[in-house]
Amino acid sequence: IETATEACSVALFDGAELAVEHRDFGVLAVLAEEAAEAGGFVSNDRIAAALKAATGHDSNPEQVDRCVHRLRTAFRNRAGPGDVPKDGFIERRSRIGARLTLPAEAICLA
Repeated sequence: IETATEACSVALFDGAELAVEHRDFGVLAVLAEEAAEAGGFVSNDRIAAALKAATGHDSNPEQVDRCVHRLRTAFRNRAGPGDVPKDGFIERRSRIGARLTLPAEAICLA
């Protein structure tokens, strides 16, 4: 996955653009940054903060879940259902947060 987090909001997966909504792009960028560095979980609070930065509104746990669902769907739609694991490359633990399960070497942050 490649993401550009400053001037433009484009995420590429296997060389093609992912259909990621503006409100979800910041969450994808945070997940990708964590996966590239430590591979750990991003807290629900940090995901909610990324959503708030994009929308200007506070978010709740349901909105965090919906965001993760939309990101998983974007991966599935791009690669095809047989090429993407059931979790859509995003492991979710409701009380902890989420993490991108792609290997660090598959992530390029530009």
